[in-house]
Amino acid sequence: MTSVFLSYARGDDEPFVRGLRDDLIAAGFDVWFDRVDMPSRNLTFHQEIRDAIAKCDRVLLVVGPQAVASEYVRQEWEFAWFEAEKVVTPILRQGDFPLIPDELKLLHCEDFRDDAQYAFHLEQLVRILREPVPPLGKLIGVPSLPPHYLSRAARLIPLRDTVRSGLDSPAPLGGETARHQFHGISGTTQHVGMHGIGGIGKCVLANLLAHDRKIREAFPDGILWVRLGSLPNLANPASRVYLAHLVSVF
Repeated sequence: MTSVFLSYARGDDEPFVRGLRDDLIAAGFDVWFDRVDMPSRNLTFHQEIRDAIAKCDRVLLVVGPQAVASEYVRQEWEFAWFEAEKVVTPILRQGDFPLIPDELKLLHCEDFRDDAQYAFHLEQLVRILREPVPPLGKLIGVPSLPPHYLSRAARLIPLRDTVRSGLDSPAPLGGETARHQFHGISGTTQHVGMHGIGGIGKCVLANLLAHDRKIREAFPDGILWVRLGSLPNLANPASRVYLAHLVSVF
C-alpha cells in the first residue's frame, strides 16, 4: 500500500484536505494527516513531522497562498525533496500556478480549484500517485548541502533545464544541439559549465543541482562529484570521467 504524507496549510482549505484524505484512503492509499496522525507529544513537532515524511512513499503538497507563505509547509516539502529523497506531488487548490514553488515547477500539478471537476482530477491524481517511483542515481562523493543554504531557484531551474535538455524536449537528440545561456550559465546537451568570480555560490548551486531529484532521475547510473582544482591530476581515473556523469569542477 502506497503511503502519502499530506502537506498543507490549515488556513487555505482544511475541509478540502479532509475530504481529499478520505477519498485517497478509499482509493487504497495510507494517508498521513496531522489532525489524525500526531497522537504523540513526546517528540518535538519538527522531529515528528520529519519522521512521518521519512516513513511515507510520497508527499502530496496542497498549494495555496497560506501554504506558500508557511515556513512549516516549506520545511516539510524541502525536507522530503532534498533530504528524504521522496517524490513530491503538488496540486493547486487556491491561487494560481505561479504560486507553485520554483523547485517544483517542472512537475505536473493537478488543478483542483474547480469543485465541479473534482472527480476528474481526483482520478488523475490517483493514477499519478500509483505510478512507480523512478530510481535515483547514487550520489558519489557529493557533499551534504550546507546548513541554511538559499535555494536560488531562479538560477537552478535554467541550469537543470539545460542539463536535462533532450530529455524534457520533444526535439530529437540527433538534430542540431541547442545552446542555453543564463547569467553565466551556458551549455549544450553534451556539456554544461558555470563560471563566475570566487565566492558567488557556484559550488552551492552545483551541489543543489546534484541533489535535485529530477537530475538524479535523469542519471540513474550515478552522479559523481570530482574536485579537480586549478592543476588537475589527469593520471587520476576520477579526473577523466566524461559525459556519463554530472561532474562539478571548481
